[in-house]
Amino acid sequence: MTNDEIYSELALKLLGKDLQHLDPEELHVIQSIAKRDVSSRDTHDVVDGKLTYGEHLSDRVAAIGGS
Repeated sequence: MTNDEIYSELALKLLGKDLQHLDPEELHVIQSIAKRDVSSRDTHDVVDGKLTYGEHLSDRVAAIGGS
């Protein structure tokens, strides 16, 4: 079975759509499912990368002493 056949089968089974009718995001998810890749990120990790030093310090203090 080719990748396109697998993607097409998953699209029909999971989304009820033909492969050629999927939008780019849906196609990406179908491909990730077929490859058993992770298609999402932990939002906590994303936010952690954007916190300032003061926000990190505040979170640490709150974790130890409560809010």
